[in-house]
Amino acid sequence: MEMDPVLHMRFLSWATRLMIDAAKQMPQAEYEKDRGSSYGGIKGTMEHIFRADSVWFSRVAGEPFAKITDVPVPGTLDELAREWLTLLERFQKWVAQLTPGQINNEVGYANSQGVEYRTPIWQIVLHLVNHSSYHRGQVITMMRQAGATPPGTDLIMIYRSLEKQSATTPR
Repeated sequence: MEMDPVLHMRFLSWATRLMIDAAKQMPQAEYEKDRGSSYGGIKGTMEHIFRADSVWFSRVAGEPFAKITDVPVPGTLDELAREWLTLLERFQKWVAQLTPGQINNEVGYANSQGVEYRTPIWQIVLHLVNHSSYHRGQVITMMRQAGATPPGTDLIMIYRSLEKQSATTPR
């Protein structure tokens, strides 16, 4: 089986939504607390993931930000949730319209240091999933340290839910 960019972008949206929903259940002070970790704490790390997702979408859309710090961050968690989930919906729609052959097309861009790269779309999608999973794991650890019960967001969980759906769907 080949890599399925639509499924992986769907996973990214699903896992991001679960993380955001868990963050919304936390006391504001715990959400904003600097924990001396990746990007300070939960809020800073989530904002970093949002900014990175935004930078990558701007690259594939052909209107790249020069630097990750150029991406404006919404002021509240509710605003961040709205903008982030809308961005990921746009990403899903963009990936869904690609033909199987286009997944190998390369996107040209410059990184934050101005170094030029050309990267196949399938690698960008996997990078998005990997980058988000890495930092989401940090957020989940910080949530546990704050006394919250974070959601499970492992990739295998969406695969299993799809298996259950297909098993219960009449053929």
